[in-house]
Amino acid sequence: VDGCPVGWSEMGSPNFQGEEKLRRLVEGMKLYEKAGVDFNEINESCPNTQHGKPQDDDLANRLRYIQEHFLKQRERRLPVIVKFSNDTETSQVVPLLDLLFELGYDGVNFGNTSTAYARRRERIVESERVLYDYFTSTFGGGVSGRPLKESSLELAATAVQHVKAGPPTQEFHVIRTGGIESWRDIQQSENEGISLNQWFT
Repeated sequence: VDGCPVGWSEMGSPNFQGEEKLRRLVEGMKLYEKAGVDFNEINESCPNTQHGKPQDDDLANRLRYIQEHFLKQRERRLPVIVKFSNDTETSQVVPLLDLLFELGYDGVNFGNTSTAYARRRERIVESERVLYDYFTSTFGGGVSGRPLKESSLELAATAVQHVKAGPPTQEFHVIRTGGIESWRDIQQSENEGISLNQWFT
């Protein structure tokens, strides 16, 4: 469709481990670059950071590998953003963004879904909680939709404030995902300076 940007969300396959997993991820990113996608999104879901210091854990190692083997070798200015879970703590936002700034990423997405079932349960309509409990205990997976509205706004707004306070040398965008249902939700994002709203079914 003319004028409609296409992005692709990617993550390392659980079938592989270690460097092979990262190598295959980068191979996939290069294939999508050749296919003409308008942006790549790395799905990190929930950062496994310790005490808000992502520079010292596996997340940083993965992002550095992608920097070395993809970001520095891009054949065109293809934006690469990193998506984190709505379960990210607000105290983690600044160190996460500083790492992305340092490594030359182009944006961040807060957030994906949530596996904090007890926390999200408070936002579930009371008549649907029995079904919610059954589904989350039987199947698991990520919760999306309305229960994430407040956390996605808070995380993305915190990220925008940090981008403005200590701007990176590269163009950098903040994307919000989770609980966006109405024009009012989009207006709230606009008021906070969030670049893009993402939602999925």
